Amino acid sequence: MLYSISNEMECWQKCHLAVVLPLANGIYKDGGNNYSTSKNKEAISYMAHSLKRNLAKLKALGINISPKRFLLLLYIPKPLLKYILKFIYNTKFVETVICEHAINAKIEMNRLDESFNRMLNH
Repeated sequence: MLYSISNEMECWQKCHLAVVLPLANGIYKDGGNNYSTSKNKEAISYMAHSLKRNLAKLKALGINISPKRFLLLLYIPKPLLKYILKFIYNTKFVETVICEHAINAKIEMNRLDESFNRMLNH
């Protein structure tokens, strides 16, 4: 299925940010692109930690995790998540879907990150 209908769009948007922001911030932390990020242990660790932290905080705030498959990110062991991130960041898919947008929308992503963190901490 290429799409799904969500009856919880606000939850979906918050969860989307919980995942997208760490993925972009890993690239910014590395200072390069997805390929160099895939080799940067600090950036990979940051992404794995941030993904889990963001989703756990949303769940603690009573926000339903949507789509449900994002729950896997909460429960997958961190070493396995790091391995997966390292593997997928070394692909053309991540270059096209994540990296190009992250690099071209850095100001937008920084503002979204600030707003998202304010929401999590209030």
